[in-house]
Amino acid sequence: MLWALAMITWVGVVAPMIGLQVEVVAALKGVPAELWSLLTVGIGAYMLARSVDKIVPQVIGSKS
Repeated sequence: MLWALAMITWVGVVAPMIGLQVEVVAALKGVPAELWSLLTVGIGAYMLARSVDKIVPQVIGSKS
């Protein structure tokens, strides 16, 4: 997940500032689709787990 955050920061912020955005975007096209799928599932699972982690105590606490 940290890699995905680093890539988003690099492509969206750093690369345009130093004039490398075109080269970076071209290089990212070479990343296999399976890796993007893995990142999507990983980020989605993390977000779901964090949501459940915050909601479950509230639900259990309100029924007492």
